[in-house]
Amino acid sequence: MKRLLVICMFLAACGNGSDTYVESPPDVQSLPLGPGPAIDVPGQPETDLDFSGTGMDGPAEDESDEEDKAKVPDMCGADERQDLLGQPLDLHRADMPEGSRFIEPGSIITQDYRPQRLNVNVDDKGSISRIWCG
Repeated sequence: MKRLLVICMFLAACGNGSDTYVESPPDVQSLPLGPGPAIDVPGQPETDLDFSGTGMDGPAEDESDEEDKAKVPDMCGADERQDLLGQPLDLHRADMPEGSRFIEPGSIITQDYRPQRLNVNVDDKGSISRIWCG
């Protein structure tokens, strides 16, 4: 409430004693989006922008980037447990490492990333549907 009072006092002090109003902005032409002609700015020299070598001159991702990101190391043992997919969790719960997280349908989980933590998703029938690190 104090802040509102301070704001009102500030606005009253800024006025010139008469009723003030804010003018609407002048009409502005809308510019089309996307590539188009360059806009000339008065007083500024014309420049040709060169994006070569910045990564902005070609496709967003090239094939070499995909090879670098191909495989994240398995730090929790998820790769060696993929054969458990489709099997009931109750049969394998005791074999999972300490600190494993079991995620049932509708569960709320934290979004923190821990590469050493084994996550096991379970479907509504109690079967393992996904095993992953994180």
